[in-house]
Amino acid sequence: MKHQNDELDYQLYVMAEISYTKMCEAEGIEEDEMYPPDWFGMKDYHAKVEMLAEAIQKEEPVGETTRYREHLIGAIRDIEAQIESKRKQKDEQ
Repeated sequence: MKHQNDELDYQLYVMAEISYTKMCEAEGIEEDEMYPPDWFGMKDYHAKVEMLAEAIQKEEPVGETTRYREHLIGAIRDIEAQIESKRKQKDEQ
């Protein structure tokens, strides 16, 4: 579900990103461990803020958070639904 206030979400994202970077530096988390591979392609800033907030709270990399794992599961389900839809379309032809 797309959050409605994109500009505010982006501003919150920028502030959370700064806090997260400082936390990673303090915790000794290496730069290559800070973000999962698909992080910079994600455009849902509301979801990214939620992931960063959890990472900061738990003092762990974003890729290890429950919220990020939920994001991955949702993405996999979306892909599966798209594949199934294409199969049905092909079968109807």
